[in-house]
Amino acid sequence: MTTRHQAVPDPPAPKRESTPGNSLAASKSIGVRELRQHASSILEQVQSTGESITVTNHGKPQAVIHPITADFSWHEQLITEGRLIPPTANWRDTAAVAAPAGHPSTAELLDQSRADRL
Repeated sequence: MTTRHQAVPDPPAPKRESTPGNSLAASKSIGVRELRQHASSILEQVQSTGESITVTNHGKPQAVIHPITADFSWHEQLITEGRLIPPTANWRDTAAVAAPAGHPSTAELLDQSRADRL
């Protein structure tokens, strides 16, 4: 005689009272629904405490909310991540490019375009 075993699912996580004040103090993650319902107070708490919060959807991490400090620079962050290559020269030092012989200059093309609109 063979015995059939059925997989027993894990019990659900215990429910907790969810208000922005107590859930963030007890843990560093919140659900999408809680974020939607209390977004302003959650963002205020992230900024005031300086702590990051993980946003979960059905218990799986989906995003992280980080505080932005006064000295934060997107430019520097992108360079640090290797997603931005800083310039090697000042663009103002670039010489103007002359129009090829027999073709109008950029200024002439702009003047012509503007005259057509009038």
